[in-house]
Amino acid sequence: MNFLPITTPRLTLRMIREEDAPFLVTLVQTKGWLRYIGERQITGPGEAEAYIRNLLNHPGRHYLVIEHQATAAALGILSFVQRKELPAPDFGFALLPQAEGEGYALEASHAFLAHLAQTGEYPILLAITAPDNERSISLLKKLDFSYKEEIEKEGKTLLLFQMRL
Repeated sequence: MNFLPITTPRLTLRMIREEDAPFLVTLVQTKGWLRYIGERQITGPGEAEAYIRNLLNHPGRHYLVIEHQATAAALGILSFVQRKELPAPDFGFALLPQAEGEGYALEASHAFLAHLAQTGEYPILLAITAPDNERSISLLKKLDFSYKEEIEKEGKTLLLFQMRL
């Protein structure tokens, strides 16, 4: 699925591109990413470009950059990934620290989920988060995801949330 740019009053959501490599390097090195998502071995633009190419070459992996409309600055990403171990796509999000607390994740997520609902292709979405990631849990609840169960992934206990579109 190729997502058209999605706009809100403040944001544009668009597919990630190789030119986003410097932004991705910055994002994956933030404390929040490292704590809640994990190390991705992306330390420079070359690794970031390879990571992005890998994403773009897998039809089940979609990363959308959240851009501020007024400045075109990249603020974060939304992810929509069909994982082998899950029965439905996994929805995720990550923001740069300076973009947190401004409502961008909620605004972008609402727009993306409304777009998905219109397609009718995905009746159920899942989301995974760490038990101590209170901000993500709060956002998932605001988006009408409900707690489903604990799961084990790579030796870690995680929380699985579900949403019906």
